[in-house]
Amino acid sequence: MRIDGTTSAKKRTDLVQAFQDTRAPGSPRVALLSINAAGVGITLTAAHHVIFAELSWTPGVLEQCVDRVHRLGQ
Repeated sequence: MRIDGTTSAKKRTDLVQAFQDTRAPGSPRVALLSINAAGVGITLTAAHHVIFAELSWTPGVLEQCVDRVHRLGQ
């Protein structure tokens, strides 16, 4: 799945739901996400790893992105 600045809100919601539903046949297992487009407002707890292909000068932005995957209690 890919989410960037051109992805509509509806498409983003659909992509995230498909990614989170690990039991669904054909569920995406890799996510390519722009930090600015996907750093806030989504949950990707079905993921196991985070690899940054781009970085931000602001440490809080990176922490927020990692928190999309590693949320306490989920």
